[in-house]
Amino acid sequence: MSPPTGDVTLVFTDIEGSTKLWQRYPRAFESVLAIHHRVIRACIQAEGGYEVKTEGDAFMVAFSDPVSAVNFCVAAQLALHETVWPIVLEQSSDNSLKGLRVRMGIHTGTPSCAIDPVTQRMDYYGLMVNRAARITHAAMGGQILVSREAHDTIDWEGLEVVRVDLGPKPLRDLNEATHLHQVLPASLAER
Repeated sequence: MSPPTGDVTLVFTDIEGSTKLWQRYPRAFESVLAIHHRVIRACIQAEGGYEVKTEGDAFMVAFSDPVSAVNFCVAAQLALHETVWPIVLEQSSDNSLKGLRVRMGIHTGTPSCAIDPVTQRMDYYGLMVNRAARITHAAMGGQILVSREAHDTIDWEGLEVVRVDLGPKPLRDLNEATHLHQVLPASLAER
């Protein structure tokens, strides 16, 4: 996949509570992280995403359209839910979510783009990127948050998701609230 430019949809992912998991399972968490990376990368490839970079347990992925970004997040959440993990991970109180809890945020805009001189891969910069990262950090594990900018460009007909309008939410270090929508795979929302 070549890196998208112009209007881009960015997805950030992050494992909720990874520091605590590293502390609790110092030897086993390395294999958990390897499985997580395989699952995420398989979903990136299946949806035609461009892996910008990883930082620890977090991914930054670029898509040329927001539908592919949503499909990636939904597929990844379902795959993570169905994965057999080498450690016992707690289930949510309502048993709807089991396994590794990964939060995801989606935002569409026009970032600044440049080839990273070290990695030789496209990297993205600017307020649009900062907003995408902040959206992810506002999410809880297992949750997909979508900005209004991404949400309103998607034809949701036929996507097997449940959407909830969360309204404007303040995000860390940003002066204005961002209108967010929660998106869940329909099969997980029904549990």
